[in-house]
Amino acid sequence: MKSGFQYNDPIAFVSQMSNKSLENLLTNPIFSVSLLKIFDDYTVQFIFDLLTQTANIFKLPNTKEVSTTLKSLKTVNLIEKKGKNIFLNDIFRKSLLIGFSTIELNNIFTETTIDENKFTPDTINEIETNSTNKYNNLLRSIVEQPKVFHNEINISNKCNNILRSSSDQPKFFQNEIIKNLIVFIGLVDKNNNITNKGFEFSLKTTKEQLWILILYGIKYISKSQEEEVNFIFSIFELSMKNASKFYKLEKKSNLSSFLKILYGLGLCEIYDNNIIYLCKSIDILFKSYKDTKNTFLIIETNFKLYAYTNDRYQISLISLFSNIEIILPGLVVGIITEESLSVAFDKGITAQQITHFLQSNAKNNYFSETVKEQIFIWETKKERITSVDSYLYSGFLNLSDFQKVLNFCKQRNYLIEMDENKRLIVGKLDGHADIKNFIKENI
Repeated sequence: MKSGFQYNDPIAFVSQMSNKSLENLLTNPIFSVSLLKIFDDYTVQFIFDLLTQTANIFKLPNTKEVSTTLKSLKTVNLIEKKGKNIFLNDIFRKSLLIGFSTIELNNIFTETTIDENKFTPDTINEIETNSTNKYNNLLRSIVEQPKVFHNEINISNKCNNILRSSSDQPKFFQNEIIKNLIVFIGLVDKNNNITNKGFEFSLKTTKEQLWILILYGIKYISKSQEEEVNFIFSIFELSMKNASKFYKLEKKSNLSSFLKILYGLGLCEIYDNNIIYLCKSIDILFKSYKDTKNTFLIIETNFKLYAYTNDRYQISLISLFSNIEIILPGLVVGIITEESLSVAFDKGITAQQITHFLQSNAKNNYFSETVKEQIFIWETKKERITSVDSYLYSGFLNLSDFQKVLNFCKQRNYLIEMDENKRLIVGKLDGHADIKNFIKENI
């Protein structure tokens, strides 16, 4: 799906760097090895094949999969073509081999011991819970629409408590750097109102969202491309670490501003003496799409939508393009209609974004093609309809009066539409004063 975000994944971000910066990245074994986690299985296998042999471009299958793989690898200079053969970039190849043969890859972060009396299992669980809440509060503060919950039907006391406890004012924006970052990206305006870009962001998967926030965060705080390289190094090195562990930073790492972004997104906790705790949520960044999938929707062919969730953010998302009918503990029932989609289209949300969201979150990967096609049909229909500010003139006592006003509107180019049988005239807004005076003087 085409994205409105320039930096929506690490490959897109790295590809805009200078050749020198890209070479610095590829020289680092940590980056080269962890880069494999970004690609799909086919691309990774293709890279491994190129470690031992070249690929004849004329013998490769003529498929979309192969085309996508070659384009991705070429974008970041991982492959080069010589004659009819494709080779791995020599710097990348050597870096990979060094990485594979090194037992432990440390550059910035080294695992460290902690005071187990201070950080008990309960304390660690609390840290992880706060990590999840921190990111959920960010999402809620971007997209939440309280009016959704004014139409609750058949809600038990238990469900009321669920919604009440989740509707406390998010405290996320106390983190100033994140508040400024989401304005910088364009997810909200300066008054914290969600933008069209914010709607697009909200309908993406958690993995896609986190990468957008991290990569734009790097752009936001970096004063040079050298700093961008260092920040990219650090996030890729963290991908090689085990979550739920404590790590000590090199004193000269200069990562404080970047770590504040990771902290604000609930990916780590920061302590004195250059020590951080790596939260479990960081694993999402480098897991495959199928591993990060958390489906909760059933969409029937009659456009009924069942969401198995208590998450207020997810309910708010569904309400962007459907009418919520019932909210129960663990279940929300809604329906997708032409009218509910029209409201979404008016906000700048597209059929492509809505169907991508539904497909990504559908249980058992089932999303009816009939429903998908109808959403696109309604979007096309909506695009054919335009609104114009105008005035309606009616109540003509006879056909002669109607004809006089009609001819006047045609002569002055004020006419938008007319119905002779019903004696109705629709005139342009900027012509209303003239038409009103004509009627007053001649009818």
